[in-house]
Amino acid sequence: MTNPPGRSLVSLFLPPSCNGCQRGAPRSVADDRRFMNNWPPSPIDLNAEQRGIERLLDRLASFPQLGELNRGAAPTLHRGFSGALVWSVQAAAGRYAVRLWPSGWLRERLEGLHHLLRSLAESGLTFLAVPLRTSFGTTLTSCDDRWLQVEPWLPGVPDAHPSPVRSAAAMHALARWHIAAAKFRPAPEHRAWFASAADQPAPSVAERLQRLQQLRAARLREWEAIAAARAPAETREWLSQLTERIVRGAEAVLGELNAASRWTVPVQPVLRDIWRDHVLYTGADVTGLIDPSACRTDTVAADLARLLGSLYGNETQAWEAALASYQAHRPLSAAECRLIPVLHRSGILLSGATWLEWLGPRQRFDPDDPRVMARLRELVANWPT
Repeated sequence: MTNPPGRSLVSLFLPPSCNGCQRGAPRSVADDRRFMNNWPPSPIDLNAEQRGIERLLDRLASFPQLGELNRGAAPTLHRGFSGALVWSVQAAAGRYAVRLWPSGWLRERLEGLHHLLRSLAESGLTFLAVPLRTSFGTTLTSCDDRWLQVEPWLPGVPDAHPSPVRSAAAMHALARWHIAAAKFRPAPEHRAWFASAADQPAPSVAERLQRLQQLRAARLREWEAIAAARAPAETREWLSQLTERIVRGAEAVLGELNAASRWTVPVQPVLRDIWRDHVLYTGADVTGLIDPSACRTDTVAADLARLLGSLYGNETQAWEAALASYQAHRPLSAAECRLIPVLHRSGILLSGATWLEWLGPRQRFDPDDPRVMARLRELVANWPT
């Protein structure tokens, strides 16, 4: 896990309010939006914080592999834009990440993900975190009406501008992940999320096509106006530029997705939210591919578009070098190669639309937040050409 700015541990014990939809699979674009529409949950009395810490530590007693906990060091909460609730805790056996899933998540889906991760680790992958087992042999324990898991805290730090050596290492790690995941055979109850197939339309194409067909220019401008009313002048300018780029680019992206919906590619478990902050390096080596919560069956092109888009924007030569590094280990089909730029362009456009909605009618983030302005600026600067 990485170390974004922390937040009060009391959030662990907020009333359930996210209807089971967090970043993760099985999910559609609509599922992602439903989750964020209900985030953040309502705050509770801050005097409950100490009780919250004690309850968290009590739950961790179910994981004997942790050993004795350092109760003198309070767990630290780490949270990014997604709303994921993850704490770092120090125990006799080392540092661990504690993840609390939103209310309503299916146990079968989470256990399927854990089986996949264990299978990948058994194949020789060392840069992923396999959830620990409880004293009952499961990988989940309940916390009120939510599921809680514990996993090793992986070493390393992300790199927004990796060297060629690090970039090649990241591509090698991702290729190894894909090769191993394609061999995974899920249990019947997990096939809905983690099955593989030889030739199918990419699920991500169908999901993006559906969402883009529902977008209207008037709605986007309405969202922009709502966001601009409470934003500083600089943010208003970025909002305006973002809106115009979405409106101008929507028709072309819609045409690309319509064409791509008729292409067939191999599908298998993929990460789906692998971006630069989810790749950890120690020296020149990749020591972590983190946060697989979005993992489900899709095309490897989705992972490549997501990661390379977050690293290189419109730098064509960097894309080509990275893809060559990937294909040295896992060759891509012609259809997969064609899908990558389509998924990159549609991902950027729909990400921009999501930010307009979050900052506008949903008001999920403060427009004054420097991270928000940085994200808007990056979207505009890296808009596909």
